[in-house]
Amino acid sequence: MKKRNLLLSTFFLTLICSSYSQVSTSIGFKGGVNINRFTGSNVSNANAATGPYGGGFIGVGLAEVVQLQFETIYSTLGGEFAYDGDTYETSLTYLEFPLMFKLRIPVGDHLMPYGFIGQSAGFKIAEDTKMQQKETEEGGVLVSNKDIFKGVNLSTIFGIGLDVKTNQLIFNLDMRYSLGTIDMASTDLNAKNSGLIFTAGIGFLLSNQNNGDIQQINNF
Repeated sequence: MKKRNLLLSTFFLTLICSSYSQVSTSIGFKGGVNINRFTGSNVSNANAATGPYGGGFIGVGLAEVVQLQFETIYSTLGGEFAYDGDTYETSLTYLEFPLMFKLRIPVGDHLMPYGFIGQSAGFKIAEDTKMQQKETEEGGVLVSNKDIFKGVNLSTIFGIGLDVKTNQLIFNLDMRYSLGTIDMASTDLNAKNSGLIFTAGIGFLLSNQNNGDIQQINNF
């Protein structure tokens, strides 16, 4: 039993040391465009909206091919849709916090295609919603409404991308799909929002731990 425990301890210690010897940390910025639309059992005639999507990120590489990435993103969602005979036009602004697991495949010394999946929590910071009611539709009267949507939105994010790595910098491109997972509306609307997002970014390598030697890069 003692021999078995010793072997198991040695095995896990080897894994930890192997991963630790390749830990790298990067920080950077990214920006892009979010093409999104509302969906739901009560939503009809939804039109897609396009809005900005951008912010900062921190990447922690647990090994050469595995990375965790945390982001802080400014994002806008919106569009037009119909519900119960009324037409809605809305623009929502969120501060989002995605956390993603990236699996990278090194191709040569500098190129690393990757796939990723994660979760994002968004907190509403602004809402502009107008409703065109059935009885005023011919006259084109729009009635302003606020707080139609909740203050929190949750979504699942997955996609593909490419990292181009140099000694000091990491350039990346990615295409992601954000799938809304909860009802965003504070009424009986039952609406979710999903979108296709394209981003480009640049990261700065803060530290690279390789075989116990830490290299700090401070000239960015």
